[in-house]
Amino acid sequence: MVYFVKAGDYIKIGYSKNEKAFKTRLSSYKTSCPFEVEVLGTLEGGVEEERNIMNYFIKFHTRGEWFNYDKSIENFAKNPYDIPKSNYLKPLNKTNKKVDENIDEILKLYKEGVSLRVIEEIFKISRKRLTRYIPDDLRRAKNEWFRLRRQETNPKNIPIICITTGERYISTSEASRILGISRGCISRVLRGERKHTRQLVFMYLKDFLEKE
Repeated sequence: MVYFVKAGDYIKIGYSKNEKAFKTRLSSYKTSCPFEVEVLGTLEGGVEEERNIMNYFIKFHTRGEWFNYDKSIENFAKNPYDIPKSNYLKPLNKTNKKVDENIDEILKLYKEGVSLRVIEEIFKISRKRLTRYIPDDLRRAKNEWFRLRRQETNPKNIPIICITTGERYISTSEASRILGISRGCISRVLRGERKHTRQLVFMYLKDFLEKE
């Protein structure tokens, strides 16, 4: 079981094998802690569940299994909700305190398009370590942005437009990937060898704009 214990301005997120073990541990907290100890809640789960929750609230991490008090942690303890795996900021590591302290600013810069190389220089934290703290969905979105940017700046790519839908594509390859139509079929339409493919008509964007 995973438990949440509040003591002063801190919350401990911990794991116990069972209810009996938890009560023993709680008793020791009440004896050794200088603050009043309050159980905020418990939920079913093992060590992995504990680590996932700790990683989710990593920006409040202070030391070990202790976190600075925040209402969001208390709300979660009292009414647990599903945490999307893509939101896990992992791994939680006591030696990464510098990342913990700056995680909000790091993610803000990353979302704004600042590269990890630049962020590395700003915070003096290696890119390898920073990468492990970037949520999966955010990293995938950034990688897709870079992929499209490389396509846009590739001189071999010739933009095309689907006259039927009005959609523009960076290249024949992109149109093929998105629409699920072979490049050969699209190319034959572009060369005028056939009128359409799957009822879609294509033109090179340059020719289309000159025609207008």
